[in-house]
Amino acid sequence: MKSAESNQHIVPKADQRVEQRSAMSGSLERGLACLEAAVWFMVLLPVVFLGFALYGYTYDMNVVQMIPESIMREASGRLITWSPNQAGAGFVVDIDRLNRTINQLADRALEEVGRQTDRIEQGSARACYWVINVSPSNGRISPVPVASNCANRGTLAGNLNLERLRVRRMRQGIGEPVLTTTGAIQGFVPRAVLLGVAVGGQFTGLAEAFRLQNIQHGTVWVPREDVYL
Repeated sequence: MKSAESNQHIVPKADQRVEQRSAMSGSLERGLACLEAAVWFMVLLPVVFLGFALYGYTYDMNVVQMIPESIMREASGRLITWSPNQAGAGFVVDIDRLNRTINQLADRALEEVGRQTDRIEQGSARACYWVINVSPSNGRISPVPVASNCANRGTLAGNLNLERLRVRRMRQGIGEPVLTTTGAIQGFVPRAVLLGVAVGGQFTGLAEAFRLQNIQHGTVWVPREDVYL
């Protein structure tokens, strides 16, 4: 009788140990699953952040590239005029108007950088003009401008370089033909004007980690207008 009673007490204790081991095994599996999830989370989180950063960088880069061209299409006005002088008459560059123009371009460009970009800090803009001597007979140009000026906006404006774009545009030819009333070329205007706009800033996504810091773009163009005699 005592042996039977002893066996009855042993069986429940054995069952309890099995249940405890099963519970421990379940807790261990859940712990490993949580650890695995945490590891995957740590691995994927930087990838997700990088994806967002690259998307933001691409978006802001596209916007920055479009701004100078859109500003260029808005610029208009007569900058070179035929005017009487002491020697009789000649072509005159309106320097006062050029200075007003580049200030307006710089203000407009800076406004667009602040309005259209998402993660650009220290948004800056630069607008410049260059007056170039041109041979009246064949349209050849002097490589060195006879007059120039720039309007800067923002802390990084001094880093926005338009000189390389100016040289490239001059190599394409900038001589302005003088036309007769019938449309025939009667020579070339002895002065040519170039305008340039550059915008940029500092991308603030994950720029420091991935070296995607400075964004800038610019364009230089000739404000074309036919000159008639």
